[in-house]
Parts: sequence; structure tokens; C-alpha cells
Amino acid sequence: MLSVFIVVGSAGVVLLLLSAFLGSIAQGVDSCLDFLHVGISSAALAVAMAIFGAAGTIAWMSTDSAWLAAVIAVVAAAVMAVVSHRLISAADVDKGRANRSVVGLLGTVTSPVSVTVGEVRLDDRREVETYLARIGGQDEIDSLLGRPEQEPLAVGTRIIVRSQDEDGKLLVTSL
Repeated sequence: MLSVFIVVGSAGVVLLLLSAFLGSIAQGVDSCLDFLHVGISSAALAVAMAIFGAAGTIAWMSTDSAWLAAVIAVVAAAVMAVVSHRLISAADVDKGRANRSVVGLLGTVTSPVSVTVGEVRLDDRREVETYLARIGGQDEIDSLLGRPEQEPLAVGTRIIVRSQDEDGKLLVTSL
């Protein structure tokens, strides 16, 4: 019975390593699982297999009871399968949000923003990074026409995002 725990757990660890380093293999397994209507991702299945092996081995060594070790292993694997599947699903949803627009969001200058560059932090709770930004709008036109350049926006200045360049840099104006 111990060998079953070791083989299943080892297979789970191998699948986890393969999916971590060769993500395309996991996509193939996921399509098979979708076809079988299992409702769980390959990574969550690999986590469950690894936990099954580890929990079963530890329980076997601690209790010397094959039935108790099997029950503990199945319960631990089921719990971890559900937890890991929910975490993976939540991460996939967050990945989809990464392509949303930040235009119109408010923020605060974290390093002085000029016509060329600076940094801002946006107020949206989903935005945890700072963005490179530059002053956009009328100030940009003034600089192109040779008018005196506006002073950079000072740290702590409230801003609004007007647009975003192809390279991800934000065009902002002060409020």
C-alpha cells in the first residue's frame, strides 16, 4: 500500500514540474480533462496527486493502518484539489483583467512627472504597480510649439489618466 502512495505522489510531483516548466503540456491535459467533463485543471489534479502521496505516506508511517492512511490521503487530496482549483481559477480571472483600460482612472504622482517621464500610482485597488507617465494634453502641444515648458507635476499631485501609449506609458493631466 505504501508503494501506491509513493507512486501516485511522485507522479503528481512530476506533473507539477512539467506544467511549471512546459506549460503547453498542461494545456493538452486540460483539454483531455475538459473532454471527460472532470471540471478540474491539470495543475489542481497534480497537486491532489502529490498531496495524496504525501499525506498517505505520512499517515501510513504514523498509524500503521492502511485504511486510515487511505482515508486521510483521499480527504487531504480532495481538499487540496478544491483549494488549488479555486486559486488557479482566480489567477486566470485576474489575468483576463490585466488587459483592461486605465484611461479615466485617478491617481497620485510618486515621482515628478514632466513632458518626458515620471511615475504615478493609480487609486484603483486592482492597480498595485506604479506606471511610467508623462504630461499629456495641452502641455504637449505647448512644448511642440516652443512655448515654455510647464513645471513637472510634483510628488503628491492628483492626476487623471487621459490615454495610454502603445508602450504602456500613461498620458496624465493634473486635477
